[in-house]
Amino acid sequence: MSTNTLLNYLLAVAIIVIVPGPNIILIMNNSIKHGFSKGILTILGIKVGMILLFAISLSGIATILLYFSSIFLIIKWLGVLYLIYLGISQIIGSFKESRESNDVTFEQKYFLKGVLISVTNPKGLIFAGAFFPQFINTDSPLMVQSIILSGGFIIVSMVIELLYAFFSSQLSNFLKKSEFQKMLDRISGVIFILFGFGLSLYKKSS
Repeated sequence: MSTNTLLNYLLAVAIIVIVPGPNIILIMNNSIKHGFSKGILTILGIKVGMILLFAISLSGIATILLYFSSIFLIIKWLGVLYLIYLGISQIIGSFKESRESNDVTFEQKYFLKGVLISVTNPKGLIFAGAFFPQFINTDSPLMVQSIILSGGFIIVSMVIELLYAFFSSQLSNFLKKSEFQKMLDRISGVIFILFGFGLSLYKKSS
């Protein structure tokens, strides 16, 4: 793999990640409402989900999943349902009194939401199974290239997501009013639902 190919790949990753999608919206929402540490937990969950997708890609299973339309549709609709569920739960939660807890279960929910929003998004599967292999040179060791590209994605995306989490958490210092936080939940909830409907209209190219 040439240095130019790697740089083009990292630039493509940065452009893909920096445009807000469900992952970024979730990170921003958790960071604004609950602080930078909760944003980090969300990011770690998203990274675990992406590592799982890359592992699937390296094993060749991603190609199989993308080939069989029925399997792809199941993954797609799981993603749709989860995004809509997330949106509705955000909206419903905005009408309830906030009751924070520092126990393990409360901490884990941020991590688990990150994992789920990552693995139930079929676009992540397409990235791992279709976009990612385009940068691999078949004349060079595949495993080494795969590790470099996977690691590059994890590092670049994590840096961008950490920046989103940090600056979002800084906003929370000025936006502590409960009424704003309720409005934030409702807005992010609507966005998640719109992402869900948008995903439902998405069709895999043959």
